[in-house]
Amino acid sequence: MATTKIQTPEVPQRDANQTRPNLVPSIFLEMAGKHVGVNVFSEAFVWNSKFSMGRFGAVLGGGAKERQTLLEAVVLGPLTSEQRSVIFPTAFHPGSDQRLERDQCTYQAIADAVARTCKFSDGAVDEKFVKQTANALSELTGSPVAQHRAADPMRFTRTVWLFSYLKKMRGPGIVGMLKPPGTGAKPSLEITNPYPLGTQNEKRAQFADVVTYLSLQLPDDMRERIDSCLPLLMPAMERFIEAIKRAARSRTEGQQDRGAVMQDRLQLAKLYYQKQLDELRTLADQSVKPFDETLYIHARTLELRHYAEFRTILKRMPAQRPELAQFWVRGLMEAPPQRMDAIDAEYSVESYRSAAQALFNRSVDKNEVLKATQLARHVLRHHLPLVRQDPLALEKPIEFATMFAAVIYSLKLGEDQAAHNYNPHVYGQGRVPTSLVSAIKGNPNDRHEEFEHMIVDAVDWYRANLLCGLDIYRELLEMRDVVEQGVAKLCATNDLVVMEKALSLMNQVPSVDTWEH
Repeated sequence: MATTKIQTPEVPQRDANQTRPNLVPSIFLEMAGKHVGVNVFSEAFVWNSKFSMGRFGAVLGGGAKERQTLLEAVVLGPLTSEQRSVIFPTAFHPGSDQRLERDQCTYQAIADAVARTCKFSDGAVDEKFVKQTANALSELTGSPVAQHRAADPMRFTRTVWLFSYLKKMRGPGIVGMLKPPGTGAKPSLEITNPYPLGTQNEKRAQFADVVTYLSLQLPDDMRERIDSCLPLLMPAMERFIEAIKRAARSRTEGQQDRGAVMQDRLQLAKLYYQKQLDELRTLADQSVKPFDETLYIHARTLELRHYAEFRTILKRMPAQRPELAQFWVRGLMEAPPQRMDAIDAEYSVESYRSAAQALFNRSVDKNEVLKATQLARHVLRHHLPLVRQDPLALEKPIEFATMFAAVIYSLKLGEDQAAHNYNPHVYGQGRVPTSLVSAIKGNPNDRHEEFEHMIVDAVDWYRANLLCGLDIYRELLEMRDVVEQGVAKLCATNDLVVMEKALSLMNQVPSVDTWEH
């Protein structure tokens, strides 16, 4: 059988005792090993799927990433030569200090190495399987296999070995979970669940494994640059959108045309940042980087890309943001915050009923409203902790406009529950729960993150309408969409430089004066 040769460059060897940031004291790692039931400096701990949840456990010292897994603490910390040779026993393992020779850098040699590591019989893994794996990975980066191979043959070989090995030991879905949204695949938020524990923990742990394995060959300065930028994009984007809202609202109090001024400002902001982000995208470097580096950047930006794509789905769902009659509940904004127990107070129930009849153009009776207040309690259990980022939010007074909106939303849900259902995309799982009402009645961390965002989005939509601010809210959503989609498109370039520039842009204080000139 003919083999495909891969040229091997001279590569400087890594110091086995080289120190890295965010070090975890060895005594903590020894204690962690006792907890998971295996020496963390063993090949079994680092590679065996049975320890995936142990590897996923968080330890102190996450730095910019905020969360460092036990696997990261082990393999990215200082390792002795002996520890490294145990954890990365062959020259094909990413993280190994052994040199790959020229004749080892062929697809057939990779196939044979995978078979040996998996303890399969000779010939159990063929060259075709390895080629298919390399091609599937190159589809994720958008660059030809040959160009990634030429960029750094040794790192290419180890990266292809890594995924060929993982596919054999953990299934073909290991590559599938890296597919970006919008390429025939629905967006999926399961691997970025906002809660410490919840649905799809095994998938999240597996994804975390892959990301860490991809980081093993990166030069320290490159890994630190990536980890100092990409994990910060999502939170920076959220803060930036809030800052734009504040800037649009600034110095408008008491103005009769306050709403029109805010709408004009949000339109200016939308146009300004669309231009800024589009210009950044034109600067993207199209040169091909080493395979592992490109895939690492790709994996680290998937959360934002999936989130931005899911936001586009939300705006296309008629039941999510329905057309409503313009309606203003007098005194709603001025009403004092209420405790959850006051949600079904007599005076409030009548207000809900009157508003619902005007909004939905039908009769609404008291019993229907009382039933909706029970569902609204569950709605708020999902809405408040996520919006406030406060696990104790439910124990504190709730803005009455938000409570009112949750009840009106619950009444709408009661009209036709099926119209609000959604089918989350879950890798490797055919049938998943689709009932939004069932998700609402469940615990916030028991369902897919998509449901959480649907609840927040709908409550905020009804709240805006009840405060007679839906026109402004639409402008706000359009501005938000421009920022989210613009940053997501930058992430799709896999160019770290333009993403660093985007982060710098979003860390600046928005200014109305800047938008106007």
